[in-house]
Order: sequence, then C-alpha cells, then structure tokens
Amino acid sequence: MLLETGFGKSYACSRFSAGSGTALIDCPETTGFEITIVWEVFVLKDKNCGYCMKNELLDGFGIYVQDLPASVLVLFKEQSHPGRCIVASKEHVSEISDMTEEEAAAFIKDVRHVAKAVHKAFNPDKVNYGAYGDTAGHCHVHIVPKYKDGFEWGGIFQMNPEKKFLTDDEYKEVIAKLKAAL
Repeated sequence: MLLETGFGKSYACSRFSAGSGTALIDCPETTGFEITIVWEVFVLKDKNCGYCMKNELLDGFGIYVQDLPASVLVLFKEQSHPGRCIVASKEHVSEISDMTEEEAAAFIKDVRHVAKAVHKAFNPDKVNYGAYGDTAGHCHVHIVPKYKDGFEWGGIFQMNPEKKFLTDDEYKEVIAKLKAAL
C-alpha cells in the first residue's frame, strides 16, 4: 500500500488501518511518526517533536496556545520580548518549500494573523521574524516583538537569551491578551 501525505511525500506500507482519526501504519520510513487523518488528508507527526506532540518536549521552551487553520500557536517561555511566540506548521515538514502552494499560503496567512494579533495586544514598534530550524526539523516562525529603547532594539534577536521568565499567572495573562487579539 502507498501512503501519500498532503506534501507530495509517499511511503510504501505493508499494513494500514484507520480509526478514530489516527491511522496505524507498518512501514520503515515512518518509524517514530504518527499519522492523523484530518478531512481525509494525512498529517505526518513526529513523535519526537514538541510541536507535533504538544508534550514535555514543547514544555521545555514553550506553552501551547491554540491550533490555527494551518499551524499551531506557541508562546515562547522566554519573554525578554513581551509577546514573543512561535507559529509552527501542523504537519511535520522541514521547509516551507516542502509544502504545496496552498499549504504554504495558509501557513503564511497564520503567521500574518498572529503578527497582527501581537501588534494589537502588545503594541511593539516592530516585529521581527525568524525561520531557522537548523536543529528543530519542523517548519516554524518566531514572531518577536521589538520595542524602541528595549532589549535588543536595533539588533538581531537571540534565539533564547534566558533572561526573563514569567510566573504561571503572568503566562496566563499574556496568553489571554494574545487570544483576545486573534
């Protein structure tokens, strides 16, 4: 059997059964992956990826906020840039170029939507965007609000300066502001 994803990838599988939205597959190319059926489209998730599984791997650096049409919204725990968050593709893909035109457009639409919400909720002077992923292997964009005379204004933002962490109540407040602006 041939398992095809929405990103033009195919996997030869010897067994495939679907139920409750999750497909069980038996093929070497997908070891460590979970396939979820969404609107009859297969979504590839890496069981070792925090963005995919929304588990303790994600908890190490971020807080799941909510699903968006083509992505997942995560609040970055390090808040030297108040309102900093991450938009990660719902499918475990490494590059925007791995997406179809429609999928890439939907992903960028989510990034734009979140950036507008960050502007509305936190009033930054500028938003910087970072899409690196050398080590993560999952397509995501950092949305980093910058403030004149604030931390790193006029320069490149650090990936994780580890300077400012919030209390649980403060994180809840930031998330509430962000959700209200979405």
